[in-house]
Amino acid sequence: MKKILALLFVLSMSLMLFTACGSDTNEIALITDKGNIDDKSFNQGSWEGVVEYAKANKKSHQYIKPEEANDAGYLAAIDLAVEGG
Repeated sequence: MKKILALLFVLSMSLMLFTACGSDTNEIALITDKGNIDDKSFNQGSWEGVVEYAKANKKSHQYIKPEEANDAGYLAAIDLAVEGG
């Protein structure tokens, strides 16, 4: 049992090593709720953090506001963010 766990550990660490060596083409996307990014609340604070991090790490960034404030709207926004990179 210990040998199996040790083997699984080594394999998982190897996978993490190879994943870390991949190209970094990800973008940052913030999906808001029904508020805007200038609502002086959670969305604005989150957006300011995204912008600060993106500029410091030279990443592209965007925000997506769901068309509808329900599960379908949020899922559509998530799909849009994933398609965008």
